[in-house]
Amino acid sequence: MKTGIKVCDAMTKKPESITPDIYLNEASKRMLENGVGSLIVKQDQQVIGIITEKDVVKAVSNNLTPSTTKVEDIMSKKIISIDPKTDLYEAILKMNKEDVRRMPVVSSNNKLIGLLTMKDILKLSPTLYDLRIEKLKIKEENEKISHLPSTCENCGSTAPLYPVKNRFLCAACKP
Repeated sequence: MKTGIKVCDAMTKKPESITPDIYLNEASKRMLENGVGSLIVKQDQQVIGIITEKDVVKAVSNNLTPSTTKVEDIMSKKIISIDPKTDLYEAILKMNKEDVRRMPVVSSNNKLIGLLTMKDILKLSPTLYDLRIEKLKIKEENEKISHLPSTCENCGSTAPLYPVKNRFLCAACKP
């Protein structure tokens, strides 16, 4: 189901970015000042990571000190990016598959040209956003199933199971 809307038409054209040597407290201030939920981490004009609100919360909950912890220590290094010419429908499918809410938009020469967020999609195509909501409902239903005892696909024990990447694992085996 093509929408006719390209990623480049929906994306944030000038995403906020920082370098990896910035401390977490400065990165957090930057997010607040600019009203964004993530910062692209760049070094020598190359995207090397992304730091999100979730990364900041995880760092604080792990008792990392924001004034001494650098962005490079907590950023997500696995970059899931998308081509600017991709149809918005394909983009939302990729976001669902990869379970991300933001994707750097990268040109054919691997240059950052924007950031596609769920908010960007909601602004232009609310019906596509419904696909994301449906995925979250399915995920929530799968988590409810986890309380049924059965056999763990990893260790074979009989216990309540949790869905993990298309497998059902007990509490001891799930990451």
